Amino acid sequence: MSTATLSQSFNTAKRFFDDAHFPYGFQRSGFFSIREANTLTSLGDALKALSEGSREPQSEEEANFVRVVRGEEAPSTFVEKTWIKYLNKINMEDAYTAVYFDED
Repeated sequence: MSTATLSQSFNTAKRFFDDAHFPYGFQRSGFFSIREANTLTSLGDALKALSEGSREPQSEEEANFVRVVRGEEAPSTFVEKTWIKYLNKINMEDAYTAVYFDED
């Protein structure tokens, strides 16, 4: 995906932070590369909205991204792979919390 194409896709003016799972930021988590952390911070708001369905895809890249998040296609772009890595990490932490800290 070219830079020109990427700049037309996943547009958002907001920076993305997930203080619940990464209280010191993506770069300091030790889980993401610098490039991945920067991608999450700059595009994460749009990626989250697309994955939750609160934003309609505005380009073919965004439509492909939605198909990847739904599990209909394998991730192939850097952005898709980074978001899936992020989702896997937070879902793994949530599962750990549910199993080991369940009060039932």
